[in-house]
Amino acid sequence: MILKYVKTTFIKYKVCLNLLLIKSNSVKFSLILFLGLLLSSCRSQRIFQIECNSVSRDATYVVDITVESTKELTDLGPVKLNAIDGILFRGITGSNCVTQKPILSQSKTEVRNNALIKAIYGKKKGYNKYITNIAPFTTTKLTNGPKPRSQYKYRITINKDLLRKDLSNNGVIKELNSGF
Repeated sequence: MILKYVKTTFIKYKVCLNLLLIKSNSVKFSLILFLGLLLSSCRSQRIFQIECNSVSRDATYVVDITVESTKELTDLGPVKLNAIDGILFRGITGSNCVTQKPILSQSKTEVRNNALIKAIYGKKKGYNKYITNIAPFTTTKLTNGPKPRSQYKYRITINKDLLRKDLSNNGVIKELNSGF
């Protein structure tokens, strides 16, 4: 194990030294780009899918989030954030409820400077304020494909009214009764 680590480390340094010796800038750029793509593909990849399970009378969404990951899913933060992201920017569909349009018609880049959006997507995990429940649904081991991975399903309850109210109070959206 240690010998394998020493060999890969030596190979990395050898590639870097050879890169410095190359005179052509275009070849250097191509090699750096290739190495960047190669290293970025080695990370744990997560694939998210969101589906509406139900919309209740008290204005909460119950959504099912499916995550495929090559590593064990220990942090549920990205799962919760993706549920909020789906409601805000993508909208949600499902066989159990009517298609729900996204709350925001603007793109993320248009509203990224708003204080509430910064709080929701920031390090303090402001999205937790709108998640009222999260429960693991199923876990399945997937063997097809180049890497073994697992599929996790979670059922998340989101307080849409509170989210909409906070967005309205912070000027991100207009209130429903404000008129046109």
